Amino acid sequence: SCHQILLGTGNQGVAAASKSYFSKAVSQVTLPAAALLAAIIRGPIYSPVHHPDRALARRNLVLSLMAHDDKVTRAQALAASKQPLGLHIQSQRDDLAPYFVEEIRQYLEHTYGTAAVHEQGLRVAIKKIRAALGDNSQSPRYVETLSRRGYRFIAPVSSAEPSEVEPAPDANGSAGHAAARQIRWGRWALASAGLLVVASLFFVLDFDGLRVRLMDAVDTQLGIPLPEIHSIAVLPFDNLSQGRDQEYFAEGMTDELTTELSQIGALRVISRTSAMAYKDSHKPLRQIAEELNVDAVVEGAVQKSGNRVRINVQLVDPGTRRNLWAGSYERSLKDVLDLQGDVAEAIARRIRVRLTPQQKQRFQTARSVYPPAQEAYLRGRYLFDQRNKEDAPRSTQYFRKAIELDPQYAAAYAGLAESLLFQSYLGVASPGQVMPEARAAARRALSLDSSLAEAYTALGAVEVSYDWKWDSGARNLNRGMELNPSDPFAQFFFAIYLNALGRAQESVVHARRAVQLDPVSFFANRSLASMLYFARQYDAALAQLQLSAKLQENHPVVDNWVSWIYEKQHLRDQAVRADLRALSFGHEPAVNVDFYRAAYARGGWRAYWEARIQRMLPRGDNPYTAYALGVSYARLGDSANAFHWLNRAVDEHCLYVVFLKVDPKLDPVRSDPRFQALLRRLNLPQ
Repeated sequence: SCHQILLGTGNQGVAAASKSYFSKAVSQVTLPAAALLAAIIRGPIYSPVHHPDRALARRNLVLSLMAHDDKVTRAQALAASKQPLGLHIQSQRDDLAPYFVEEIRQYLEHTYGTAAVHEQGLRVAIKKIRAALGDNSQSPRYVETLSRRGYRFIAPVSSAEPSEVEPAPDANGSAGHAAARQIRWGRWALASAGLLVVASLFFVLDFDGLRVRLMDAVDTQLGIPLPEIHSIAVLPFDNLSQGRDQEYFAEGMTDELTTELSQIGALRVISRTSAMAYKDSHKPLRQIAEELNVDAVVEGAVQKSGNRVRINVQLVDPGTRRNLWAGSYERSLKDVLDLQGDVAEAIARRIRVRLTPQQKQRFQTARSVYPPAQEAYLRGRYLFDQRNKEDAPRSTQYFRKAIELDPQYAAAYAGLAESLLFQSYLGVASPGQVMPEARAAARRALSLDSSLAEAYTALGAVEVSYDWKWDSGARNLNRGMELNPSDPFAQFFFAIYLNALGRAQESVVHARRAVQLDPVSFFANRSLASMLYFARQYDAALAQLQLSAKLQENHPVVDNWVSWIYEKQHLRDQAVRADLRALSFGHEPAVNVDFYRAAYARGGWRAYWEARIQRMLPRGDNPYTAYALGVSYARLGDSANAFHWLNRAVDEHCLYVVFLKVDPKLDPVRSDPRFQALLRRLNLPQ
């Protein structure tokens, strides 16, 4: 509202407006950045790196904007920059005194010597301006970046009528009349600014859904239909906090809003894992939406200052780049969950999604957190979302720290359960080392918050993968999917449950659903390929693995599955080549790889697997190696050793044993009575 009023008068109006009017109006609405916008309209603002001569000219930004009075002291300006309210833009040059540049009256009334804004300071200033306007560099609507030049204002601006702008007094004009006009203008400006503040408060704070109702009314009046929105992606929020070490906080806020929206059953919400692939992306919004297969995207920026957090967020139609909704929210850190709930509820209201009574109650229930515990939790979530062996144990440490700081923090227990669970799946720890603690953490989370979807999913995953409590595991996984229909991991673990019962074709349906929710995730796409393999859809599985390889090159797991597919298709040369690639990518010693290759050249398929078994046996105490040894002996027709090692895998609760009923590699021993005995050990129906 502020920038439209100030800039809607056009170039002449902005140039003619008095210094008094501009500074007071801007300070009233806590948006001193409007002066920079006025400078850009005069613009472009040239980069001091590429155009040092023009960066010193009168028509350009001279110093960063922090206060509304050119007589402000350095100490006062620095203090103002630390206030959580308003938009303060500061120089990255510590040796430059910050000033508010009143870009009025002959474009700039003041120029501060030959000092030019530092390049980094200018970039930070432009970034904050875009955040305030809900703009972005990939699809600009207001401020456009000119490569190796600077920035320019691109929104349409109409010129003011001559009668709207009071002419400046000439040299012979009356000083009294000029002073009177200045006083009248100042009074009008103050009154207008006051009304603007009141209107802005109602609009920004969205009293009783006022903002959404006003936007709906405007759209109806203008005959602009609201697009059908059934799917959405929350793109990574920009970090406007001081320091790169706050990236975890911006990503955590993105994650929290994604989680809040995911609980709306009528809306398909893309997983944060896939959305994060577009961090710092220069792709157009339309292309991003097409790749994620969504109807709308949410963009935003986060700024943390002291114990306050501010989020600027907007909902955009990627096809037309039309801003469907925008809002700015500020809370103390302890109330950040309420902030996320307010944003999610406002978005749901704007796209006219019907909320269930339970969803409304969750959004409207006051929820507070202990800020130090939440910081540890967000750092843990940031590391957990990297999905790699190095960061998984570190995420566990942060979740434990969050619990230590706040023993009643349900989400931290759920995060701990998920982190421990995935350490087992990544092979960082054996199931026996982590699964009992994961089970206990999930149960503790549910005792503190019975509506926590991720806790139900984690508990169900432990019961299916480790405890083999099929009925209880299915109930908890189903409850997790009911509370969060957009969680791809709940779909993945339910697919595992179906495979354990021998329902491989049904598992593919849930694996495909996981990919829909997490479309550019390597894990989701590779998991779908494995479910297709268990369903014996080998050609489809191979195609899915080829897609997975594009998402993450040279991953050994891809070639493992490719090798097994070629094996079932009786293409042994291709199977061996794929297996050797997997070993090389998995850091198998080169001497071993050469040994296996020579064995195959010398003696064929049997000699190859005898060589592989020889080097695996010393690692037989690993539960995953025990399963691989059982499968390898089954290939060779050695059923005695096959069942010895398969039973060892069951003893160690190896995660792979849940696939006994569907794994094609075990076909040679499936009719053996000892195979039925294995199934009984897992409490599986025969």
